[in-house]
Amino acid sequence: AYLWGQYHEAVGEYSQAQAAIERARVACRHQADVVSEARCLAQLGLISRKQGEYERAKAWYNQALELLRGEGAYPEAETQALNGLGTIYRQQGNYDGARTCYQRALALSRTSGNRVDEAQALNNLGVTAFYQRHLAEAMSYYRQALDVRRAIGDRAGEGASLFDLGVALCECGDYSQSQEYFLEALAIQQATGNRWEEANVLNSMGILYLLLGELSTAQDYLQQGLELSRKTGDEAIQAYLLCNLGQVRRDQGDLVAAEELLTDSLALAQAQADRQLVSICLSHLSLVSLQAGRLEQALERANAALTPRREMGLRLWTTIDLTTLAQAHWLSGDMDKALDYARQALAILDECG
Repeated sequence: AYLWGQYHEAVGEYSQAQAAIERARVACRHQADVVSEARCLAQLGLISRKQGEYERAKAWYNQALELLRGEGAYPEAETQALNGLGTIYRQQGNYDGARTCYQRALALSRTSGNRVDEAQALNNLGVTAFYQRHLAEAMSYYRQALDVRRAIGDRAGEGASLFDLGVALCECGDYSQSQEYFLEALAIQQATGNRWEEANVLNSMGILYLLLGELSTAQDYLQQGLELSRKTGDEAIQAYLLCNLGQVRRDQGDLVAAEELLTDSLALAQAQADRQLVSICLSHLSLVSLQAGRLEQALERANAALTPRREMGLRLWTTIDLTTLAQAHWLSGDMDKALDYARQALAILDECG
């Protein structure tokens, strides 16, 4: 039952996955198998997380860790729950909490010799570093994870690491290498039938072509990803796809469609308590307002995006909002405030290189 649950989760059949894991959990309780029950709880956390039910997922992971407390050393079960809980913390902007979970998971996996969990923890540490814009550190973790996954023949994991490397290279402006990694990752995920990861790659392909200014191609990839995520009920990735489609529609000049897509994305992000995505949506909505000449609204939205980014310590991310504030004040005729915000943004960009 547990293995069927893993299979259904991997191909995005979440209701069947949950039913199978619940059957496994009942069997574990009947046998008083605490460790296997904890693994079931962690798997339920993963199923909830992929559907964007972050608070529910957090409860499952914490329940798993609580169940293992006092049961002796069961590193594999604990590592699974720690990797999942760390991902919830990361999505909600608690980067210190995420890193603590991942580092503990990495230590446990190396102690037990579980290379699958080791690669997962390394990759998760890379994603956390990427969110904080420590790009060299992120790529170092990704490459370590990729080496482990290739060594053990983990094809789906290899695809995930290639994808994450592609995202980091895209952020660094190496679009050609990024595209190669994305296409390789997409082929692996389609071959293995992992539809959640496939939707992730399609999302990032859309971002890549958005950055290159090839808007119709970007829209095609994002629309494919959105249709796939709706079939599987992946609301977590849906929120990001809607946000990126909103940016494409804005750059195509359709501000009404852009606002609708970004507002839908914001609602999902708020429901999932995904503070990072909430700030992204508000930031792009402020640009829509600026482009539409609604300057007061642009100022309000940019300030609303700036606050959580400062609270999460995402200094580099704040520059887009500071620049929007500078432009809105400039267009409003307040040159002193415009200069102040522009200088704040420039200082951060200089500091970050």
